[in-house]
Amino acid sequence: TSSVPERSMLGDPVTVHVVVSNPGDGPADSVVLQAVLSEGLKHVKGNDFNFDVGTLAAGETREVQLVCATVAGGSQSVHILANGAAGLQSKAECSCMVTEPKLEIAIEGPGLRYLDRSATYTVRVTNPGDAPAENVKATATVPNGFKFAGVSQGGRHDYTTSSVTWLIGSV
Repeated sequence: TSSVPERSMLGDPVTVHVVVSNPGDGPADSVVLQAVLSEGLKHVKGNDFNFDVGTLAAGETREVQLVCATVAGGSQSVHILANGAAGLQSKAECSCMVTEPKLEIAIEGPGLRYLDRSATYTVRVTNPGDAPAENVKATATVPNGFKFAGVSQGGRHDYTTSSVTWLIGSV
């Protein structure tokens, strides 16, 4: 059998628990596990590798843990094939939903302004991903030729860099 957590965040490790057992009444010789990981999971041995278990005595069970990195969002799968001498074979598979935050930023305002006329520009930060984005900070630069007049939503203007920064937190 094999199992993974139901959900994981992109960048967090995922541990694959594999249990291989011999329910028979004789030894299972030369047992080898083959692990095939989907593209969103990475193991130090690669995405398709073998793990030598050796001989399992009658009734013996062993547990193997494979620690994988999550490198892409979406449903990620692990396929395990156990092979032994004399044609013994068994399969198991499991999957994990890897969630990932995504950030998009847009600025809206007039494209043309006459000299000495004020304009309001709106900076909008969204997360179209399937997990919260934490510690989000947005920065907008006030272009040359523009005079800073004010900011809302807790933004702070820095005269030395001519920019406005908002500490948003979680999105």
